[in-house]
Amino acid sequence: MFRFISDIKNDQSYSYLPDVAFHPNGSMFAVTYRDNNQVRVFDSSTYRLLRTYQNPEAQLDWPHGLTVTDKHIIVSNKHNSPNKPSIFNIYRIDDPSGEPAKVFTTPIEHLRVAHSHALKSQRLLVTYAGGAFPALASYRFDDETGEISGPIDSQESWFKTSGKPKGVCFNDDGTKAFVTFITEKRVKYRFFNKYQKARNLLRKKNGARNLIRVLLSEPRKLFTGFKTRGGSTDRLANGIAIFDVDENGMLSKEPVQTILKSDYCRLENINIAEGLCAVADAVNGKVELYELDGDAFPEKPTQVIQENLFFPHDACLSPDRKILVIANDGIEVKDTQIRWYSFVQPRGDNVKIYELQK
Repeated sequence: MFRFISDIKNDQSYSYLPDVAFHPNGSMFAVTYRDNNQVRVFDSSTYRLLRTYQNPEAQLDWPHGLTVTDKHIIVSNKHNSPNKPSIFNIYRIDDPSGEPAKVFTTPIEHLRVAHSHALKSQRLLVTYAGGAFPALASYRFDDETGEISGPIDSQESWFKTSGKPKGVCFNDDGTKAFVTFITEKRVKYRFFNKYQKARNLLRKKNGARNLIRVLLSEPRKLFTGFKTRGGSTDRLANGIAIFDVDENGMLSKEPVQTILKSDYCRLENINIAEGLCAVADAVNGKVELYELDGDAFPEKPTQVIQENLFFPHDACLSPDRKILVIANDGIEVKDTQIRWYSFVQPRGDNVKIYELQK
């Protein structure tokens, strides 16, 4: 179980804290401060501030997504105006100037708002959550030169009908991409997750008998969704989609598994380290931790962290899964309604540190 250790307060003006990322060796982690146009880097042992990337040198424009490699820090800029393709700043960690070594503009012009990204074996996955064309795209990243090339592949059609992609991460062996997605529109019930609920019933004692009973009497229980207050059978689709990713960065055209949450949520980011999966549910003010074992995503989390979380936008595990860092936006939420730019008091736009207890 993880236990709270410390807060890292935002000592400047109010700012969303969209993303957190650890260095591959776990020695440090970085946090994006969107409205402050900063990226701060902290020591993983002492939680001391090591350096700050800031303007004018950093050339940041609402930094959002974040990836830390052996030699670089990759930052996607959301832009104060969403009417241009996302730009990525790539900084060499050993460069004291704080200026980007490379700048990469999304070559697919209609893709907007690079929300999150993840890297494994030179494959860089990026979610685009803005505009009318939500997408998951894959690129090639060379950590020696800091060059992003591609895209190698992009998946737009599934997200256009199912919801906007938000967080993204690889599984441990790099064969699958876990993507959180949300939609504000109401759509009818459908079968999801390869009939996962039916399979779960069959695995239990008297499974075949129970499955037949549910099919005959309560078939709607095999669907994932919930009834709105007005009694409609529509739902808001929010959950996790899992795509296959090959060694070249090519994505499966459809998710191999889809996990829909039965209650309303807003899953902003997702992270996996050594079989432990952290999911940040911003609108419900909580982070859920799941132990991954086998093909099926677990039905219940092993731990839920909720105390003093205010719109947690990201939860990132250290590579050895001993530290959990949560970035709070500190936004007010009332009856699941988000009050953008209305911040909780006392201030909640901070970084929270948790450590695994033996």
